[in-house]
Amino acid sequence: MPGFELPYTIAQKILPTITLEQVNKLSNQWISDENIVIKITGPEKEGIKIPSKEKVLEILKETETTKYEAYVDKVSNKPLIEKIPTASKIISEKKNQKLGTTEWTLSNGIKVVIKPTKFKEDEILISAFSKGGSSLSITQDLISTQFATTIARQSGVGYFSLIELQKMLTGKVVNVGPYISDLYEGFSGSCAPNDLETAMQLVYLYFTNPRFDKTATDAFMTRYKAFLQNKSSNPNTVFRDSISFILSDRHPRKTPLTTERLNLVNLQKAKEIYLNRFADASDFIFVFIGNINIEKAKAL
Repeated sequence: MPGFELPYTIAQKILPTITLEQVNKLSNQWISDENIVIKITGPEKEGIKIPSKEKVLEILKETETTKYEAYVDKVSNKPLIEKIPTASKIISEKKNQKLGTTEWTLSNGIKVVIKPTKFKEDEILISAFSKGGSSLSITQDLISTQFATTIARQSGVGYFSLIELQKMLTGKVVNVGPYISDLYEGFSGSCAPNDLETAMQLVYLYFTNPRFDKTATDAFMTRYKAFLQNKSSNPNTVFRDSISFILSDRHPRKTPLTTERLNLVNLQKAKEIYLNRFADASDFIFVFIGNINIEKAKAL
């Protein structure tokens, strides 16, 4: 057992000697039409038609002879936020020496709690919460409430679809998005210290300019229905869902998710509920923990 140090030392010596030409030569040698292995998997289920060997080879031959146009990637040069909003003022500051936290109250009512740590040099954890959540929705709107933030995440923000947003964030270490739980709505995520401003811009856009795109929603729902159909054929999952439902005394808010229930998600209702839950940020508490510079964060 060499441990960690020996492989690390060997890698440091060997990796710099490997050239791009050597890698390309091996890939051309190993990845060819002469050594393809085709494997097909699928559920053992009535109505599922597995393609024959002849059909698979026919499809493969078509792909070899078809001419494809090179994909042209379009990346927007617009900034996430074109006009930076006027910042709220900090009207009070408290320090808790025992916990090592700094707490600000902003003029718009938001409270911010910051705790600098050195456990990870490249990470800031972000959370925000406000009382309410799906508890404020009537039972018949519950399924739309539960999927409201998922639809918002799948749709992107501002001018940008989810795909465009992902392209814009290439090279940045930031992942933050909204949620609605039983009793709270809020945000969760993380970012690198240098990308805190981008994370805060995303939070701002999810508050002020979320998108509820029908095409993105339909595509997500189609994928999710297929997932649920396969999930429902797993006895362990069915057993676990049944036990959970029975323990909740078959409460309608704890009904297991099925394709039938998923069909009840209403895009317009989900948008209406989301905008209601995130209409006012004044009762939100934001918490930042990690390698965060308090003075630099103050400007954000």
